[in-house]
Amino acid sequence: DIWRKLVKTNADHRCEKCSSKGSGQPLEAHHVFRRECRGTRWDLENGICLCRRCHRIQRHKPHDFLVWVGERMGEEAFQALGDRSRRITKFTEEDRQTLLAELKDV
Repeated sequence: DIWRKLVKTNADHRCEKCSSKGSGQPLEAHHVFRRECRGTRWDLENGICLCRRCHRIQRHKPHDFLVWVGERMGEEAFQALGDRSRRITKFTEEDRQTLLAELKDV
């Protein structure tokens, strides 16, 4: 989908953890805060590009991963993203279409 492509493009098609270009490991777009969090589901700041190896490591050590993301983003930006992820958000069809158009314009 568009969100995944933009996350990879924003990372210059490199793993943001180990800097690999995915040689032998496909690159994957990962949500920092779960995609079930509607407030940040399609937020590009909530996306990070990881190779499959780093993505797997992240799943086994989620706390360490979030600490790394917080240091990388800066604590204030990380906290703001977390706050947005906890907001209860309901999207209308019009909201979805607007969001899709905005993502296409990026």
